[in-house]
Amino acid sequence: MSVELRPIEELERELAIREARDQRNRALAAHRTRRRHTRSRIILGGALLAEMRDNPDPDFITRILSILDDRVSRDRDRDDLSDLIGHLLPARTVSAVGPASAELPDFDAMAEAAMKPLPSIADIDPAFMDVKHLIGRTD
Repeated sequence: MSVELRPIEELERELAIREARDQRNRALAAHRTRRRHTRSRIILGGALLAEMRDNPDPDFITRILSILDDRVSRDRDRDDLSDLIGHLLPARTVSAVGPASAELPDFDAMAEAAMKPLPSIADIDPAFMDVKHLIGRTD
């Protein structure tokens, strides 16, 4: 009985191909799972919206709005929700977070300082003095 011996390079190439296929299959499976979870969330949200529209039970609507108010904190998400549910979800205000401290830094001054114009390369390095006319400076 003879055993066929193959070069190591060929075996390594086959192993690399199998590992790449396995990695691709795992990535595709993860993508399908994320897609199914997203679809499920959309279906759930649609069902809740339909229930709020078709059977406007005040207790149910109040409970849903309370959950949304507690769980949705980003202003952009709250704006999107308010567009969807007819502005029933109140916007968050600073007072909802707590009183602002008087010891906070002056953010406007910090932003203004950060936005000061950068010095010209001609001001930093005299070798670039001849390009001042290109950047609109004549001093």
